Amino acid sequence: MKAALITIGDELLSGDTVDTNSAFLGLGLGELGVRVVARFSVPDEAAAIVRALARARSEAELVITTGGLGPTADDITLPTAARFLEAELTVDPEQARRVREVFARRGIRMPALNENQFLRLVGGRLIYNPAGTAPAQLYTDENGTLVLLPGVPREVVELWRVGVRDALSQLVGADVVGRKTTLRTVGVSESVLAERLERSGLTTRLDEAGFALAYLPGHGIVDLRLTAFLATDDAAAARRFSTLERELERVVGSCIYNRGRGTLTETVGGLLRGRSLTLATAESCTAGKLGKWLTDPPGSSDYYVGGVIAYSNDVKQKLLDVPGDVLAEHGAVSHQTAAAMARGALERLDADLALSTTGIAGPGGGTTDKPVGTVYIGLAQRAASFDSDRDRPGPLLNECQRHRLHDDPTGHF
Repeated sequence: MKAALITIGDELLSGDTVDTNSAFLGLGLGELGVRVVARFSVPDEAAAIVRALARARSEAELVITTGGLGPTADDITLPTAARFLEAELTVDPEQARRVREVFARRGIRMPALNENQFLRLVGGRLIYNPAGTAPAQLYTDENGTLVLLPGVPREVVELWRVGVRDALSQLVGADVVGRKTTLRTVGVSESVLAERLERSGLTTRLDEAGFALAYLPGHGIVDLRLTAFLATDDAAAARRFSTLERELERVVGSCIYNRGRGTLTETVGGLLRGRSLTLATAESCTAGKLGKWLTDPPGSSDYYVGGVIAYSNDVKQKLLDVPGDVLAEHGAVSHQTAAAMARGALERLDADLALSTTGIAGPGGGTTDKPVGTVYIGLAQRAASFDSDRDRPGPLLNECQRHRLHDDPTGHF
């Protein structure tokens, strides 16, 4: 089954609100074996909504909209959809009771405008909203199924959980299942990965099998997402997917840091926790961002002990014991200073490992020898923290980082 998504709201087009609903729905639909083939974003205007509905229904059997189901004058999705479908609207008694109950529970008089949220499409069904007053509406006719959802992301998630997912699962049936693998890589560019996969012949084999490989680049990170929609009774296709999945991992190699949705900092934290190691940071050019990233995952206090933001040379000397002669001879942005900062954080904060950063962030301050963008990263470790060579960190400059330096020769480690 194919699906098209329509996000409705002026705020989405102006940039005031970021659309997270499409990403959530795309993931959920993929797990059901539904392929999203189109996405449209339109303002709160009836003509625009009608055009999007017509286009979406021409491309997919399932159309899902988000937004425009509130009680105010600019919430016109439901009456517009009713006119488009040539369907009547009627008051749903259970929905009316639920909305009134929400206001009574809060001790607030219900505005008359909220009566707009009592309505449902005749011939359709509602899924009542546990997180708000706008229900989900499902309507099926000879042209397919239309699902109307509110625009608040938390309400979309809750409605999906309490009934929308199950309703769509029954609609789709059990004939197709979505298979997806995500390999998260670090330190290698999208183009280098693509070149490597082309040389191996894997790109051609994936195309021949009908499997989709997507490159999802981020800042220093590229996700590779392998997706397939397989018939549930096609055992050969399932085996072929597993075989090519393993081959993809082999070809990409040591650049993979996670298989799934885990972030880089979650992966690092898991490795530290699993080996009962602690980490400290000493930051100059990153000004606390490294510490922030490390503490984003829940439970980071298990392994992260703290950090020092040492912007000035004076602070580097007083709090991290960076020798004055090192700063005088090599400068604050140097591998000697990065090493001294890491050693200082290791001792001062009593950690097993310490990371340091020092560099020239710009826009000014660069020189011919040290241009803007020059960054040094230091790592210090206590030898007693590792029981064997197996546990000891490997070379920091692995194959992935070497590729990155080749792509961007201005980078320094």
